[in-house]
Amino acid sequence: MRILHLSDLHFSATNDDQIIVLNALFEDLRRKATEKPIDMIVFTGDLVAKGDFTDKTAESINKILIQPLLSASGVSADKFFLIPGNHDVNQKKRDDFYNPIVEACTSEEKVSDLIKKMDSHDQLLSQMSDFTALAEKIVTAVPVHNDSLCSSCQDPYGCIRALRTNQASFLATF
Repeated sequence: MRILHLSDLHFSATNDDQIIVLNALFEDLRRKATEKPIDMIVFTGDLVAKGDFTDKTAESINKILIQPLLSASGVSADKFFLIPGNHDVNQKKRDDFYNPIVEACTSEEKVSDLIKKMDSHDQLLSQMSDFTALAEKIVTAVPVHNDSLCSSCQDPYGCIRALRTNQASFLATF
């Protein structure tokens, strides 16, 4: 199995040097893919620069990176895996979640009170909601599943992939 691993692009549509490098990558991939097919692409974090989750960014990433990457490599969209990194997480939501934890660590009683207030894993996963929305816009052929703890998903393969993605993202982003 041949896997193409990419990470830390920190995409910016206004970075001409980045576009030149990407075009060189696509050309190399076209040559390599004819020698031996690439089976899967895994992008492991920091797709965007500074948490840029606008619709314009999603359109640019799709046009400048994703579609040319899939075309050059011959890999189908269902074999493209996108795992968020620390730059792909909504920093404000992350801070809103973690700052009270840090502040609560001044006494055992405050930590216990904080734990009682946490209602579910939704608070933890909410900081990745912007990335999930961005990923859904980018990889339209592959549904992105939002809840890694889903027990009733109609697409078990999607759940398994989302669970792996979320586990990896917790390691990468926290």
